[in-house]
Amino acid sequence: MKPKDPIISEEDSTNVAASLLIVLPHQNPHLKPTTEIYGISIARRIALSAKSAGFDQVLLLTATNQIGESSKHLENTPAFAISPRNISEYLGAQRIVILPGDVLADRKWLTSLRSMETNPDSMLLDKRRAAIIETEFKTEAVADSFVGNGDPFSALQNSLATEIVDLGGPGSLVLKPKTKPTDIENWLRSCLVKDTDGFLARIIARPISLTITHHLINTRISANTMSVFSASIGLSGAPFFLSSKPEYQVIGGLLFALHSILDGCDGELARLRFSESHLGGLLDYWGDNIVHVAVFACMAIGWSLNAGASWSHWPLIGGCTAVLGTIGSASFVHWRTMMRTNRTHKKAEGPVFTSVAQSSGTDISKILDGLARRDFIYLVLLLSAFGKASWFLVLAAIGAPVFFLLLLWVAYSEAKVKTK
Repeated sequence: MKPKDPIISEEDSTNVAASLLIVLPHQNPHLKPTTEIYGISIARRIALSAKSAGFDQVLLLTATNQIGESSKHLENTPAFAISPRNISEYLGAQRIVILPGDVLADRKWLTSLRSMETNPDSMLLDKRRAAIIETEFKTEAVADSFVGNGDPFSALQNSLATEIVDLGGPGSLVLKPKTKPTDIENWLRSCLVKDTDGFLARIIARPISLTITHHLINTRISANTMSVFSASIGLSGAPFFLSSKPEYQVIGGLLFALHSILDGCDGELARLRFSESHLGGLLDYWGDNIVHVAVFACMAIGWSLNAGASWSHWPLIGGCTAVLGTIGSASFVHWRTMMRTNRTHKKAEGPVFTSVAQSSGTDISKILDGLARRDFIYLVLLLSAFGKASWFLVLAAIGAPVFFLLLLWVAYSEAKVKTK
């Protein structure tokens, strides 16, 4: 099966692709490119990770008699399986990243390689993990490095100004002779931990959700199904906050915490399967916020029912401010995301909310990002043990509208910077 010709820009016929990832022939005798990990072959995982990282094209170098088999695993990806001797036909990219065949990479690490700064016609080299090349005139030298059975990295060092760097990190995995599929599974799950996870989420929720995801990944349960199931768990816990009794509030708090844990599974499943979608992001995002609104509302009603007649209206007022602040913040973030998508004309995929700020993080945006995490759920559970879950409503009644106002301020500040 002959790979398709690369798409050539009408504006610049020499520009085959803006960014190109080249994967050298596989060297590990035990783990082949066609070996499936969580239902997706290693070759396809690399191709899809590169696509998510923004690479325009991926070349999987392989022996001529293996091109057909490898190509079957690359359908609907920007990747082609080709023989090294044909690589010159595809070298037109300005940014070229070369990976050894025994290196696995996640999208975040590949994104950093694609955007890393270097001088024209020079190379950043970590022989164990990757080479990053910025080409301008020396594309022939790059093509010649793949001729013969020598080491392409050594050949490139003779042709390009080279800086030796360390590109190691948790986003890459070097496959060794003793590496097993289970080792790759463990590494893939470790890549799912987010920098934005709160402290308690990192030590409690994420390890549990990753274990659950490990058992769900080979089933037919979809990420969207987990989003709906997680929200249902959270909503089922909300009515328990209508009571002032600790035993009922603890049940509500446990269901609320379970919702938070299971809520991590949908994104984990989607990222492991490369099935992220905007619909999935919306289900996840609004499912969370609907659960928060329901919990705050039930806290307010329950507190009002158990309060004295003279001040029973105050919990309802507090509940309204918490609910309106939550809805306002959620709607505003959603609107900003849609506006950004319309401006960039990119297909919306993945989570709706990742950060308060859309550009560089200021001190206030970092504080808001911290407050947006779900560690507060464990405070609700702690207060519930004493029948005082309603105390959290006081914090929410103040914090939710203040958070909304600060969101507006961050958006205004970013817009002001862009207009300068």
